[in-house]
Amino acid sequence: MGTPVKRANSFSALDRWKQAAVATTSTVTVQREQPLVDGSSVRERSASFKASLERSGADTATSCQPSRTKPHTSSSAGPQRGELSDLASRLLKGDASLSWLDLSGHAVLTRYSQAQKSAYIESMKNAPALETLILNSIGLDSSNAEAIVTLITQSATLEGLSLEGNSLTEPALVAIADVLPKSSLSELSVANQRKDLSTEAVNRLLSAMEKTSTLVSLSLGTLRDDAVRRRHQRVSMANVEAMRVRRQQVAAAD
Repeated sequence: MGTPVKRANSFSALDRWKQAAVATTSTVTVQREQPLVDGSSVRERSASFKASLERSGADTATSCQPSRTKPHTSSSAGPQRGELSDLASRLLKGDASLSWLDLSGHAVLTRYSQAQKSAYIESMKNAPALETLILNSIGLDSSNAEAIVTLITQSATLEGLSLEGNSLTEPALVAIADVLPKSSLSELSVANQRKDLSTEAVNRLLSAMEKTSTLVSLSLGTLRDDAVRRRHQRVSMANVEAMRVRRQQVAAAD
């Protein structure tokens, strides 16, 4: 897979979701990406990013950007099995309103077998408009690793992926780390798994981030080792700076 080309408005989609979207166990959230319209410079956002890391001890890579859009939710009746099929159909048809999809705690998806979950996740690789996908707390485990890897390596549009609150262990996280340089992701969150991330998994993910300058946000949850926290902060800021340079070059070319 060739080097992905990042769009100017791809920075911190997951971070905007964390501030704006309220995930429930019976809600599907769909949100459309919006361009950066607050007039702040990349340098200002990077300074805010650095300040947030210093305040939090670099537990996570967040940009502290204000929310610019409001999520839309499904009906209060709760998600049904047919809704998942409808979403899949719309995704494959390139429905532009599904550039942002939150399936966190989806009642039906959570009850799927692991094989069914994998099939559903893998099908999203062909969604031509999907840019941000939230799959928090739906009971994923390491048996779903192959589907996740397929999604992030074969999707040409996916830029933000959150897998928080699942049961992904070292084999799955290492598999994800190994293919990050081949993906188009600019943001990834694997924080708050049911078991703490292993030292090997954290190191492999950070090594992958160091090799992938387009990955500007990697959320790993609480990092208790000072050296690991400093490494996380260092590579996060290096990648943000690389993004700033790329944006500057694009602006100059225009």
